[in-house]
Order: sequence, then structure tokens, then C-alpha cells
Amino acid sequence: MVHSTLLIQLRDPISKSLAYDPPPPGYSGPVDDIIVFAHSVQHHDMTMHIDNRDFYGFLLAPPGDDSTLDHERSAFMHLKLENIGKIPLRNI
Repeated sequence: MVHSTLLIQLRDPISKSLAYDPPPPGYSGPVDDIIVFAHSVQHHDMTMHIDNRDFYGFLLAPPGDDSTLDHERSAFMHLKLENIGKIPLRNI
């Protein structure tokens, strides 16, 4: 299962300092990977932003406890059919 996705500019030397563990100095918030990572970014005076200029793909909602493979197959097919024509073919 994919929980979160991030694109990180690895050419920036400070990116080597970003981490989930250990948390940045003084962090006392919840033990949540994306929140800890966001605080690490902030601690290193970097910013996070959303970039919708390019298509990177789709993420399905995580399956429920009672979900079956047939249900997941159906959800995936629905996602594909719903988006036909919305994405240039070069990105599929």
C-alpha cells in the first residue's frame, strides 16, 4: 500500500538532512511520518508545495477490511474508465 508520496529535489544538498527518524530537535508532536517529515523540512528552512504541472499517476483509496480482490479490481477499472480522455496518452 502506498501511504504518501513526495517528490524531493535531491540536487539540493540540504535534502540529505531531511528525515522521518529521528524527529527534528524540539519536536513534540504526534508520531506520524508525514507530520514529522514536514517538521524536518521546516527545521531546515525548506518549503513543501503542491505541483500539479505534471501527471504522476493515481492512488486508490485503501481497501476496507471486508474488501475482496474483485472489489479492488472493480474500483481500479472504474478509476481507469472515469479518466479515459482526461490524460494525454504519453503519460499513461
